[in-house]
Amino acid sequence: MRCLLFAPVASALACCSAAPLQPPPPLPPVAQWIGAPATGPAPAPDPWLRRTFVLPAPPVRATARIASLGYHELWANGRKVGDAVLAPSVSDLGKRARYVDHDLTAQLRAGENAIVLWLAAGWAGFPEFAVPRAPLVRGAIDVTCSDGSELRLVTD
Repeated sequence: MRCLLFAPVASALACCSAAPLQPPPPLPPVAQWIGAPATGPAPAPDPWLRRTFVLPAPPVRATARIASLGYHELWANGRKVGDAVLAPSVSDLGKRARYVDHDLTAQLRAGENAIVLWLAAGWAGFPEFAVPRAPLVRGAIDVTCSDGSELRLVTD
């Protein structure tokens, strides 16, 4: 696990009134902030988000880059990825969220695969951080297969 740059959270918090810039069509899709549905004044539940996909050949490189408002754990094909607990580390969530990179190469295989993200509000549940909705997650998984094919999955 490697902690990287900061992700601005304005899009997740709807703090900005300006319309987001749209990339030109040839670029890969942009990941969206996703999470449990808003529950009003009660804290949001700690959701498990699951997605399946098929790889045409064994992966030679697979990397997940995940940012969360709150904590997250990444699971691939029924096994937790890495040994981190309470990731990512604390940040001023009203301003930024930390990205964490995960190497998934050994956990994925040719054929059907399942990715699961577990989310928890963590520090985002405290009023000092001014985060109106948590937990939320944003991420992408990039896979290069042994046959040369490439796949990008994003939170949507």
